[in-house]
Amino acid sequence: MRQSGPMAVADPRSWSVRTRWIAVVAALAVVSMIPSMLGFDGYVARPGDLLAFWASSRALLDGLNPYDPAVLGEILTTVNTTFSNAPEVYYPPWLFTLIWWFGLLGAQTFATVWLFTILTAFVVTTSLAIRHFRYLRPGAASHHGVSVRAHLLFLLTFYPFLRALDLGQLTPIVLVGVVGFIVFRGRSDTRSQVIAGLALAVAAFKPQLIYLVYIDVVVQSVRHRRFALAGALAGGFGAMCALPLLLDPGIYSDFLAHDTGAASRWFTPTIAGVIKSLTGTTSTVWWFLPTVVGLVAGITFAVRTPEPATAELRDRRLLLLICFSLLTAPYAWTYDFLVLLPAGLFLVSKTLDGRQIGGRLIGGLPAGTLVLVAAGLVMFGSGDSLEFRVWYPAFFAAILWLSHRFSGSHPPRTDPTRDSQRLSRSV
Repeated sequence: MRQSGPMAVADPRSWSVRTRWIAVVAALAVVSMIPSMLGFDGYVARPGDLLAFWASSRALLDGLNPYDPAVLGEILTTVNTTFSNAPEVYYPPWLFTLIWWFGLLGAQTFATVWLFTILTAFVVTTSLAIRHFRYLRPGAASHHGVSVRAHLLFLLTFYPFLRALDLGQLTPIVLVGVVGFIVFRGRSDTRSQVIAGLALAVAAFKPQLIYLVYIDVVVQSVRHRRFALAGALAGGFGAMCALPLLLDPGIYSDFLAHDTGAASRWFTPTIAGVIKSLTGTTSTVWWFLPTVVGLVAGITFAVRTPEPATAELRDRRLLLLICFSLLTAPYAWTYDFLVLLPAGLFLVSKTLDGRQIGGRLIGGLPAGTLVLVAAGLVMFGSGDSLEFRVWYPAFFAAILWLSHRFSGSHPPRTDPTRDSQRLSRSV
């Protein structure tokens, strides 16, 4: 029965939020049109995977081998590009579950749509992560201006995103999966667990970046009987692997036949890259040795260390696993360090704890935030030795550990969702 009475007035705050998001989307759309204004060559004709994404998806739709550099080079001659080298695709076939439709678009349209996609992914994941980590900054409402400045300065100096944006990389999509998993995994309802599992499946477009997280998730899912999360992860990943077969039943054979030997000679910012740089070796043993050690250590850690009870400790554990995954991955690039964004926002939130912030301001900003900003500026000024930028994930791992080791005697911050569920059960 409809209630009588005066018409309900809409909450002005909801309209404010809607207007803000509409403005953000409009701004992203305008920025995304810049490549088309500059021409296709202005954004796409440069080293990176962007050319390979478009050309390989066009090859797949045309019934050609998307892993053949000669085929991709021939497709690229149909557009006005000055890129001199035929690109190659090193990603496994389930990548085409995401990018197969690129080939339906023209070159300039593709550049615009893809830039809009990765900008939107970054804005949405950043917003979700900041909102998720607000439990770390109780009392920060009285320091709203400081919080805005701290987050904005960190984001503007976060080198990995600017590098990923410059090259049109895939890592912002991986970041969507990582942040989605962080946000939903702490909720015990089945729907959230399924979303967390599907989000983690999305991150598998670059599984080496968080491979230790997958190990921990599988072990903890079995230990705590979270079959909804594990099932969603397995089902989502299985669907990603199966869909490319509908377009090309032989795509996995093409991938296995593709010569990926060049990858073993890359000097990437990982421990493996540093070893190869210092020793001059190109042996695949050194390429995978840190990863094998990481696998053994990760399995041992997951089996012997139960999941922490508080939200802060669970998040810190996950973020540390991401750091060590990057350090011991067979290869990763500086734009792949974008998956460190949640770790950075976690640490920024730690510096904005309203109970401590008053005595730690330097130039109107928390000292801890300025340390993160300084690290970002150092990344901008680093030299040409790419492999030695491995210090960046090591830096985040050290700060995450130190922030826990010297966090003081504050009571543990628990997960509000789990606390309310325990209370309802007790009542």
